[in-house]
Formats: sequence, C-alpha cells, structure tokens
Amino acid sequence: MPKCKITVLKKELYEDLQAQYLADPASGKCPYFEEGQEFLVENDVFSVC
Repeated sequence: MPKCKITVLKKELYEDLQAQYLADPASGKCPYFEEGQEFLVENDVFSVC
C-alpha cells in the first residue's frame, strides 16, 4: 500500500482572503496544526480524502 507523508512547513495568515471566504473572518491562524508536524497517511485513508 502506498503511503503519503505530509509535513506542515509554514503557517501563514492572509487576512484579505480570510475576510472574504471564512464564516469567522477574525479566526486567526489554524489552531489545529503546528509547523514541523508530520502525518503518515496510508492508502485506505488517503483515498477517502
């Protein structure tokens, strides 16, 4: 089974796009992921995405 490694390289904030597209334009940077985090996704999970 193929695996895919995902690494969070950088967290950026584009306030103009945030204001245009998000329900809460003042939500700030993503609170769920941190720079340097790595995820190994296996084929069965990856295909669902």
